[in-house]
Amino acid sequence: VVTEALARVSMTLDIAIEFLARDSEEAAVAAVRTIPLLRLFQLATTLIGKVRRLARTLTSGHPFAKLSEGIDLFESEDAEIIETLSRLRPQFPTRLDTPSAPGERPFASLDDLARATAAVERAGAAMTLIFGLGLRREDLEPAALTALGFTDLEALDTGSIARTLVIQRLAATPQKGLRPLSPATLKKFTELLGGPELADRARALLKAAAPPGPLAGAATAVAERWIASLDPLGPVLMRGGAVDRAPSRRPPQR
Repeated sequence: VVTEALARVSMTLDIAIEFLARDSEEAAVAAVRTIPLLRLFQLATTLIGKVRRLARTLTSGHPFAKLSEGIDLFESEDAEIIETLSRLRPQFPTRLDTPSAPGERPFASLDDLARATAAVERAGAAMTLIFGLGLRREDLEPAALTALGFTDLEALDTGSIARTLVIQRLAATPQKGLRPLSPATLKKFTELLGGPELADRARALLKAAAPPGPLAGAATAVAERWIASLDPLGPVLMRGGAVDRAPSRRPPQR
């Protein structure tokens, strides 16, 4: 326990020194010699705290925040990352490491802070994208979900919702608000799989739904992730509330 605590303190101090040094070894040495360790630790804690505040602000401030109990629209990995960053003592989610892995560790560098910030921005961009695709809070009210036959609330996340809305448009069966896919719509979409224009059409739809400004880059990254999940198709919302997958028409890899 003592060893782990000392390692965490050392990593935290490294962040402050890296921030002050700005790639200068001389500046790093000067910081260690002239700045009290407590001040260095406070600086690093402040930098980590900014990431924590960003995560907590997203949790309470996105367009679909504070919905009915049991509805959390973050995709599973985004939810895990946001939870890890939002703690009183936030940790770095190792899903953001290369290679990615579940778990967490202390923040150790400015690059860690940058990657964590980018992950929060992507989670926020996902919320704004589904809003741009037409989803509204009233679509997620208990009465509306019950009327549509949605009983598995865990199936509702930004990815499944985005794929459902995009497929309705690609299959030329757009609906107002959130509506489950009919078997006919899904069949029509599967006939488009493997076509050269499918990704471009989906990209155009998501680009039109993307927010302008600082989240534009994050929205592009999320859009590309969702486009990749169209073939093979990730979970979508079907009539009766079921989550289904369509067969892929990609040629087999050799």
